[in-house]
Amino acid sequence: MQHLLDLEIIRSTIYLMIHETYDLSICIPTYNRAEFLDLCLERLISQLHDLKIRCEVLVVDNASTDHTGLIVQKHQKMFSGLNYFVRKKTVDITAQWRNTLLRASGRWVVYLADDDRIDASVVAEHIKEFSVNDVGAIYCDWFAWDDKNDKLLHNYFTVDRSYIFNPDLDNTRLLNFVLQNHVIPESGIYSREILRNALTVAPASGFFYNLLALMFLQAGVAFGAKPYYFENRVLKEHLVRNEWANHDLSDNQVDDIRGGLENLALHLLRENRLDSQNRLILHDAITKFASRRAAVLRNRCLAAKNWQKAFYIEQRIRLWNPVDYRLTMEGNSAKARVGYQDLITIACIAAVFESADANEVVSICVSSALVKNFTSVSVAMNFSISLEILDLERPVGSNNFLVFKDATEQAQAALAPDFPHQVVFSHLLKAFAGVKG
Repeated sequence: MQHLLDLEIIRSTIYLMIHETYDLSICIPTYNRAEFLDLCLERLISQLHDLKIRCEVLVVDNASTDHTGLIVQKHQKMFSGLNYFVRKKTVDITAQWRNTLLRASGRWVVYLADDDRIDASVVAEHIKEFSVNDVGAIYCDWFAWDDKNDKLLHNYFTVDRSYIFNPDLDNTRLLNFVLQNHVIPESGIYSREILRNALTVAPASGFFYNLLALMFLQAGVAFGAKPYYFENRVLKEHLVRNEWANHDLSDNQVDDIRGGLENLALHLLRENRLDSQNRLILHDAITKFASRRAAVLRNRCLAAKNWQKAFYIEQRIRLWNPVDYRLTMEGNSAKARVGYQDLITIACIAAVFESADANEVVSICVSSALVKNFTSVSVAMNFSISLEILDLERPVGSNNFLVFKDATEQAQAALAPDFPHQVVFSHLLKAFAGVKG
């Protein structure tokens, strides 16, 4: 990997020698998404003519097989600063990201996904504000955007004003800032020279936090109060994603964040050994941060009806024990907030409270019983107790609720009388009997 990266640096150095230098390079990696790229370039180029800084738009094609090249040629006629490079063979997403940024010729470098957009005028504002400080990178929050309805969905973290962190002086201050504000450093405006040095050593695991640390240690970093990046979570009607890294339901991303935060702490603290009390404080802060991100992933799994993955992530959150991010459901009683702790219980949340697919829930419950999965079967008790605590008069998804009740009766009848968890089914049916469908 290091050898390949060295080759990319050599190639990019030659590229810089034969291309003119810009104030800003906006780098767009792409692969077989010509329609996305067309809209992305249209929106971007329309902003650049009025900027007072010289801009390069660099599209790096990961060996696409569609008509991406024709789309680029169309926009090159409208903007002379649009440069295009095509890889000979497809590489993984991390290598593509690195390669794209390494080919930038501007003093400052910004990444742009081909399905998102930026406000280039805000980027220019940040460059003007922080250039005098010679920082290595300018980080910002970014918008999760509904492009179909042109509205904000949410921010990722909050920066209330501009901040500058100087190397060797502000190491602990930067670490505290990241942990307290739950900073996800993926939206950055990078000094090209500092970035090139950092990319040679930044590991793929926990990449963005490692990159933040390396940029800071070389030249310091800044945080701007005004976001410039729009992540289009909801697309225009005519656009459909075949895949999207931000919708990946793998829990590897939780481990990536936790590992990245730990590496950030190691980089910034370096020789400063923590006493036992501060070590616990740091551990708790990293755990809370990771749990918050895990809760987001768990909710995505629930929305995708991936009950087993949701259960697994919920169990990890409970292992870490940050109560704020445990799965809870508010019942008819305003005072009742019950934590749900297992696969069947999570499935029941969707089935009973959200009217999800009851057949899938039934399949999980019955199959768990028939294969004598004691862990999954026994937590039916938790659900029955939850019903009693919540004192429900009528579950929202009453049809699903009745189907679940019938499935419980079928599972009980299918098992031998001496099956160890018959008592669980008996208790569960007794609870069902007291609930009005």
